[in-house]
Parts: sequence; structure tokens; C-alpha cells
Amino acid sequence: MTATYDADLATRALLRRTLRPGLAPMALARIGGLPVDVLDALRDEVATAWATSVLALEVSVSALATGLSDALHPLVGDNADQEQRRFLVNLRRRVFRGQPLADPVADIALVAGLHAGTGRLLEQWHLAERALVARVAAGPGIVDADVAASRVALQRLADRPELRAGVLVASPPLSNQLGGFLRMPPEKVDKKRRKLERSVLSYVGRTVVKPSPFGTFTPVQVATFGPDGAGTDGYPVDAATRSHVRLNVAVLNRICRLVLDDADKRGDLPVAATAGWVHDDDRIRYVRRWIEGGEEQQAVTFDAVTDKLFFLRNGEALDELLDLLGGAGPAPTFATVAAWLAVRHDADLEASESYLAALLRLGLVEVPGLQVPVHAADPVAALAEVLRTLVTLGPGGTANPVAWAVAIGDRLDDVRARLADHAEADVAGRAVVLAEVRAMVAEVFATLGDDSPDAVPQTLVYEDCVAGADPIVLDEQGWDRDVLEPLRAVDPLLRAWDVTLAQRLTFQAYFVARFGTGGRAEDLLELLHDFSEDFFEQYQTMSGQRKAYGDDGSYQPEINWLRSEDVDRLDTARVTLTDALRDAYAGQELAEELVIAPEVVADVAAHTARLPFGDEPRSHLVQLVPQPGGAPRVVLNQGYGGLHFPFSRFAYAFDGTDGTDGSGDTGGALDLTARLRERARDAAADGVVHAEVTGGPVTSNLNLHDRLTDHEIVCPGEQSSVPDEQQIHLDDLYAVHLPDEGRVALRSRRLDVEVVPTYLGYLIPLALPEIPRSMLLFAQTSMSQFDPWGGLPAAPVEDGVGYRPRVSCGNVVLRRRCWAVGAADLPVGAHVAAPADDASRLLTWQRWRARHRMPRQVFVKTQVASGFRGAGSSKPMYVDFGSVLSLQALEGVLEQEALVLFTEMLPDLDAAPGRSAEGRHVVELAIEHQPRPTSDTHVQPERTTS
Repeated sequence: MTATYDADLATRALLRRTLRPGLAPMALARIGGLPVDVLDALRDEVATAWATSVLALEVSVSALATGLSDALHPLVGDNADQEQRRFLVNLRRRVFRGQPLADPVADIALVAGLHAGTGRLLEQWHLAERALVARVAAGPGIVDADVAASRVALQRLADRPELRAGVLVASPPLSNQLGGFLRMPPEKVDKKRRKLERSVLSYVGRTVVKPSPFGTFTPVQVATFGPDGAGTDGYPVDAATRSHVRLNVAVLNRICRLVLDDADKRGDLPVAATAGWVHDDDRIRYVRRWIEGGEEQQAVTFDAVTDKLFFLRNGEALDELLDLLGGAGPAPTFATVAAWLAVRHDADLEASESYLAALLRLGLVEVPGLQVPVHAADPVAALAEVLRTLVTLGPGGTANPVAWAVAIGDRLDDVRARLADHAEADVAGRAVVLAEVRAMVAEVFATLGDDSPDAVPQTLVYEDCVAGADPIVLDEQGWDRDVLEPLRAVDPLLRAWDVTLAQRLTFQAYFVARFGTGGRAEDLLELLHDFSEDFFEQYQTMSGQRKAYGDDGSYQPEINWLRSEDVDRLDTARVTLTDALRDAYAGQELAEELVIAPEVVADVAAHTARLPFGDEPRSHLVQLVPQPGGAPRVVLNQGYGGLHFPFSRFAYAFDGTDGTDGSGDTGGALDLTARLRERARDAAADGVVHAEVTGGPVTSNLNLHDRLTDHEIVCPGEQSSVPDEQQIHLDDLYAVHLPDEGRVALRSRRLDVEVVPTYLGYLIPLALPEIPRSMLLFAQTSMSQFDPWGGLPAAPVEDGVGYRPRVSCGNVVLRRRCWAVGAADLPVGAHVAAPADDASRLLTWQRWRARHRMPRQVFVKTQVASGFRGAGSSKPMYVDFGSVLSLQALEGVLEQEALVLFTEMLPDLDAAPGRSAEGRHVVELAIEHQPRPTSDTHVQPERTTS
């Protein structure tokens, strides 16, 4: 194969590096739905003060006991009176065990007679020990009163509309129980109440302190940057929200599957050959796609879509059928085609129907429109319209609507109309709306033959909430200086631990090995198929089995069968960082913070700067910790790459309310969709366009979004709703290697531009079908999972608790302080019966927390596997050691074999930056920026081409 190289392509590609680095003009604020102040009522402050005083007295008594024991020792040795010796020995034992004096006055007098100073020590110890006993005895009354007040406060919180509306969507079973919970008398404390309290507390923590967007739990608000905006120490947010609710698309996919499975109804459906099929000698080559339904009764579920390049042996019947289905005019119905096959080939009608149904199952034949389009503003309306347009031909060729389809379409319109009432209704009204919608959906399912009680998904709708009518305005100069610049400084560290980078580099190496430096692949589908079948599947299997570090802490290189120098550079960067961390960690195992020096970053950058893809857009999820008289600390929660990540899922909710579709002027209203599409144009250099890779039919609401790029890549078997001139079909694309940039680029023959694939869904790429997932090897994707501990010595362990310090670089916090402990080593849990009363519970946990220097508020995750990093992690749970109810909730999730991870809350609640009329709110900012180019040229290894 001869290598070809177009120097003009390389020149145009280098224009990508002329993009102005800096913050994107907008960010997304993810706002806690309830202000942090509501947690005050759940804190047992009096009880915690009591526990603190007990711990202080315990320290005092212990110190006095040690001194007293030392003072009594010589009195025993120097005393010839055997009776006094026995008394003194027993006295030392009582002091050591913390037992009270049998006769305080006599005992103190006797010791004072032997030694006045020791007598005074004994008296001090006795008074302190009695004070401790009295203080402990007072605990139950103090704690019970505080906990009773907290229970009442939790009931009030459970009635907050922000919480109830969110629970209504997130957990219908819990929502149904909240009414009973609110009516429970405070004095009634039983197993059922405690279980409900744990559930309610988890959602309170979810709503207040964990800003992951979900309905009223965490609304979102656009932030813009300007010269007169708010600084990094706080900014206004709006407590008022606008609700946008959509039916779970799993419902629509289920309706489509039921229709396709019904032999009678299937006959009325139009059929067509799947897009992108081609003749391949005596075979038909096409992409087969099939869907496996998710578990409807899981809280979060989606259908799994699989695709594969597939071949069917060609024949006269199949050739004629494809000619028929590819003809001009409306698509014929399944029944029409089956009848045609029977007549054409003198076959039995039932056999013809079976043959056509088999092709439908194999994906060579499909039903146009019977899938949820990714850009559907209203998926329910879209499916209803498809069903209503189904017709059958009557006498004289008259088109008659299909009665069953019209009935289902009309019922779906009823669902739409009822859901439209959701946003303006109160919580009780919303419950009525959702109950009626659930009944309507169940009715549709029953009409289609599925009347099982679990047919309707537990999660019936998805809700997004927008806070405020106006954007938050942030100070551009301050954010650029105090947030963006520190993040840029740590970019080499994040690139070194980009979990997608090794795969992208391996693909580049595969391409060069096959096509040569500067080579070109004309058949992109064949390239992707061959790469997957010949190489990538086995590569992924081996990579999945690889551990980044061996048992001895040594770094295990990435799988590098093609001997890519770029993969070697990536490995070297990681080893450089690990070695520097190991040196810095030595002697600092118990420090509060481990600091990565600028020289270490420079050493890592010396290797990452020579890797390709250094100038691609980045997105970061950050929270800020104000510092007195200085720039804030930037806590990096997650780092991603790719265009529009912060907004794609939510852009529709910010568009104007004047009926615009997002493509034009909204008369002054915020039209985020149009602005983002414009930014996609601006973010591309001359001769480059961003084009969306959708991943095929929508199986989760997380993938629904507006059109945010001008173009869309249409993979074989996919149906697109964008205008024809903006569709880029896979067979229009070819791949070419650009040696000066060390990467493989896609180009469109028709448009004569470079095409950058862009994935805008919120499902993880691994959940995508194979071909769209493979297309992301050309995309600007990244996901940083910085792991400072993999190659370092084991954490120091005290009483079963392993500790790791905070990790920072400059003003950026890369990892929070954390503590890892097996459930069996916790003071309370599945292996240890809970203390008899709440006072003992609070005291036990506070004593344990103080011993291990944990902050009062933490996040807790449980893992099933052993080791500091395990598998099967739960979601973070907010725990307040100063709240008995919070501690009871923690005990409820502990399992016998679990590894429990405690992580500091940083920033803490006092640093919550959002300010609304309701109080202070936790806010996480999703910001996007264009980094500076890392290098002008990319050093390419020598390749041998033929």
C-alpha cells in the first residue's frame, strides 16, 4: 500500500491551533435545591456539645490517671506496710480502670498522709472522674430531647415542595409513603419510622449538598462572564425554578416493540431497507442494530443498543425485495410487501410474512420513524404523529387511517396534554397528574397486549428545572485569573490520566501501521469494522484485565502491541508523576495535604506536550473555596473533554418561551441552543466543522437534546431528522493521517472539510453501539481520572482506618482527604450491635471521629471489593457526625464485607457560594475552555510503507 500525504490538508489542520484560548462565554451552575441553612435544624448541637464535653473530660481524666499512676508507683515500692501496699496496688488498678473510689474521703486522706502532692492528684482525679460519670449520665436526657426536635424538623423538611416534587419523580414508592411519614407522632419511633427517616435523609442530603442535576433536587442556571460580574467568593442564584418534564422514552420504545411484535398490527406498518446497505460480491453488507430492553422496575434504566457489520447471502428474492423497498414514493406496508412476495415467488402468504419478519429481526428491513429521534423536542408528539400518518389503501386507492394507530396516537396526545399540567401544579397536583399518566400508559400497553403490573417503568418521567429567568453574571477577569489559569497549569497531570487517551493513540498507531504515514482510508465503515474485529475487541479485553499498578507498586504499561511511541510517552508521563508523588509522600503520610510542585508538572508536561490532541476543548466541574485575602482554591470534581458538555442535556430548557424552535431570534429571550450552535462554528478553524454522532435511537432521556451543531454524522442504519444538506453520511467520509499533528482526521468528500465528530449525549460512550462508539476515536473526547495513590505505599492504618491526605497543585485541589475502613472495623455497623441508646451512639461515633481527625461533615461511599480502590461503589452519602439521625442512616447502609470510604467535604457548607432569598446554596460550576496549544509540531515515529 502506498502512503499518500496532502500537505495542504496539514496546513489547514494547523489552523486549529490558532483558536484563541480562554473561557467559553457561558458556564452552567448546578445549584442545590435547598439552602444549606435547612440542615441547621437537623444538627443536634446541644447533644454534640454534650458529647464534646464528655470527650474533653475523658481526656482530662485519662491524663490525670496517668500522672496519678506514676505518682502512686513509688508509694507502693517504698511502703513496708503490707496492708497499705495492698490498698495502693488496688487503688492504682481502680484508677487505671476508671472505677470510682470506694471511700473517697478516707482514701484521699490516706494517700495525702503518705504524700501530700499525690493526695491532691487523687482528689483531682476523683472530682474529674465523678464529673465525667455525671456528665455521661446526663446524656440520654440531653440527646433524646435534641433528637426528638430533629425528628420533627425532618418531618417539616420532608414536606418542602422542592423535596417532595423531586421524590415524586425519583422514587414513587417513597413518595407514596411520605404522607404517612408526615403524620407520624414524634414519640412513635419504630423500625418503619427509622427506615423512612433514612430514605428522607438521603434525599435531603442529595438536595442540599450534592449538586448533580435532577429536577427540583438540583436546578441549573446559565452563568455568563462580563466585566462587572460577581467574583469568586459568591454570586446570586434564583430559588424560583421553571420545570420541564418529559415522559420516559423507555415508554415509547416499549410501545414500538409491542407494535412490532404484534403480527396483525405489524402488517399496517411501512417498511424500508435499512440505510447504508451495499452489495458486496454475492452478499449484502449492512449494519445490523438491535435493542435489548432494560429492567423497567429499576429506578434508572435504559435499553441497550448493539450494532455490528453484518452480511447476508444475496439471492434473486432478496435482490428484488431491496429494489422494491428502494423505489420512489411512499414506503409500502409490511402486509403489502408480504403479499407481493407471495405472488412474485408463488409462495404461501404465511411463509412470505415469516421471511419478511425475519429480515425485520435481522435489521435489513426496518420501520421508518418507529424510533425516538435524538433531537425530538417532544418525543411523545413525534411518535403520535408517526402513528396517525399510517394509512391503508381502500377501494379505488383511497388512503384510510389505521384505526388502532390513530387510537394510540390520540391516547398519546392525552398523555402530552396531561403532562403539560405538571409544571404549574403543586406537589399534590403533580402526584395526580403522574398517577393519571401512569394509568394512561398502562392502558396503551394493555391495548397492545401487555397488561402485566410491572410493564410501566418505575421512573415514569424525567424532569429538568431551570433556576431564574436571568443568567448569573461572573467577573470574567477574576475567573480567568483565579480559576482558568490554575486549571491550565494542571492540564498536563489531567492529560496523563485521561482514560480515553491510550485508546485514541492506539487507533492512530493502527491506522499508520495499516495505511502508512500520511495514508488515507476510503472505506471508513470497513476500517472501523476491521479495527474492531481484528484488533480492538481483544485490545479492550486485555486492557480491562490490566491493573495500572502491580502489587509492588510498579507501574504496568498500557497495552502497546503496535509499539506506539505516543503510548510510550503516556506511560513515561505517568511513571514520572508516580515517582515524584512517591518521593513527596515519604514522611508526609499523616499530613493534611500533599502538594505537587510546579517542577513535577513541568517534568510531566515534557512528555504530554509531545502527544497529539493537546488543543482540544476542555470542560471542568469545579467548586471554589474562598481564601482570606487571596485567590480561592479550585476543587476539581471532574475533568472532561469535548464540545458543549456542560449544556447539551439542558439547552432546550433555556430557550425562549415565544415558541421558537431554537433556530432563530427569540426577541431578547435567552436562546441557548442558537448560541451554542454558533459557538460550535466559532470553535472550529477554517475548513473544519463539528458534526454530531448521535448513537442511533434514543434509549434514555439522558440522550435527548437539541441540535447544537450544524451537521450530523449519519451512521448506517440510522435515521436523521436534520436537513439533507446538513447530514454527513458515513460513506461520504474518509480518514487521512496528518503527520504534522500526529492524528487521523475525518474529511467529507461532498463538503471538502475536516469533520470533527461530537457526542452530545449524557450516556457513557461505552453504552453506545459499536460504530458510533468507534467514531469517538476521532472525536475530541477525554475523561480524566487522576489517581495519585496507585503506585504509592499503602496508607498508614490505625485501628483499621487507612488515611490519605488531600492532594493539590497550586490553587487546584485534585483529591480530597479520605479515610478507608472495612465495615468490620467501624465502631457501629452490621457486625456490631447499635448502642442501647442514642447518647451512646453519638458518643461512640464522636470518639471514633476525633481519634481519626475527621471533619464533622463528610461524604461516605461503600464498596463491595477490598482494597483502597474497590468496585461496586455506592453513590456518595452526606453524613453529619453531629446528627444522630444522620448516623443512624449511615449505619443502615453498612454491609458486613464493605469497604467504607469517608471523604472530607470541601468546600464545607460555610463556603456555599450561592445566595438566594432562601439562604446560601451549594453550587458546582461546569465551565468550558479552549486550552493553549501544547506544541507547534508533533514528532512522528519513522514508519515503513510499501
